[in-house]
Amino acid sequence: MSVIEFKHNFFDSLNEFLWRQWSQLGISGQISTDAQRYVIDPEALLLFSSNFCRYDQRLYDLIIDWLNINGNFMNIQRLKAMQKKMHCRDDASLGVMLNTANDDGKERRLKKLAESLRPQKQSDPVPLFIDYSGTTETYSPRHDIKALQYGFIRSIYQPSGKVTRFPSNSTATFLLQLRSIFGLSARAEAILILLGKDSCKIQDIADLSGYSWKSIQDVMADLTASGIVTSLEGRERGCHFYLKHTHELLMVFNQQDAVFPEWKRVFNSLYYIWKTISNPVLETLSEKTFQGEIQHCFESQIGSDFLKSGIDELKFMSYSDIDSLPQILQQI
Repeated sequence: MSVIEFKHNFFDSLNEFLWRQWSQLGISGQISTDAQRYVIDPEALLLFSSNFCRYDQRLYDLIIDWLNINGNFMNIQRLKAMQKKMHCRDDASLGVMLNTANDDGKERRLKKLAESLRPQKQSDPVPLFIDYSGTTETYSPRHDIKALQYGFIRSIYQPSGKVTRFPSNSTATFLLQLRSIFGLSARAEAILILLGKDSCKIQDIADLSGYSWKSIQDVMADLTASGIVTSLEGRERGCHFYLKHTHELLMVFNQQDAVFPEWKRVFNSLYYIWKTISNPVLETLSEKTFQGEIQHCFESQIGSDFLKSGIDELKFMSYSDIDSLPQILQQI
């Protein structure tokens, strides 16, 4: 497969992958939404989308629509914590999304974070949306004032009316369902992670949830006191926690399983691959040189992230299998 062909296939499959994820959360789109076997991480998805969806204005604006309806289920504390761990984000673009979604003034948490993302230095605005090749369209009859505050030029955002409240009977939205019951705290993530594991240490839950060790320690103390969670002291590995009635809890939510991957590893890895192959210089180089660049990307930036992500389809992905990545993304 040529470099240009792979770039095209990877871009299309990655864009479709994002459409599938958001469609599972309530966005209307012309794309298959077969039952998702993985629980979606809305904060990780939003951070990645703030960057990559600059290639797709339609999806970008639908995400703003989704935030208008479902923004009260977004965990701002967790979003801010994950910002530090996800290099695939675009902070100024995220600010545009959050600030635009707050037009009705109902969600002050979004507004506060949006204001913190405004660029400190004023510079000439650049187009918000770019095309597949990386070129931009600068013409716009009327500029969106909110976007200009973040250094971007775009046409005025118009709500589509094609987004609904997240589905309450889907594996993909299981985390959002738990938040609707337990609130926007580490409690929902901790329970979700325990539902998908035989047992976990505090650090395991902290790593996967994005919360601090201390926050998870406090949550586990409360859950243990409730009797739902039991702790088991190990001589060498520390204290392990597990749910007493995992199957019964899953049945309450009509779920067969609760697989919550470490999506931040996946999105960071996909970002590094796209950043590598989107370099126009690579299109003029040989396939051997291209393979060398991909190998360097895996060795220096991705490492074992695919293996540790918890996505079965990706755990054995290596630079030598890169040609199959577009097809694998279509299966997730």
